[in-house]
Amino acid sequence: MLLQAQKDLHIDMKRSWIIGDKRSDIEAGQAAGTQTILVTTGYGATEGDVAALKAKNLLDACQHIFAIS
Repeated sequence: MLLQAQKDLHIDMKRSWIIGDKRSDIEAGQAAGTQTILVTTGYGATEGDVAALKAKNLLDACQHIFAIS
């Protein structure tokens, strides 16, 4: 699905982010070549260090992205 979106919408995956709370979300983002953030709400609290970055919630993740952009 991510690769189809990349093709259809001309997305630069190296400049894109996947934010998720499950290992499978992060692995999908990594396989597609995106940067990844694991939010530690929900399932993310028990997923370990699977992503490049961790955030306490979605707002925290977004603030991090905007801070480094």
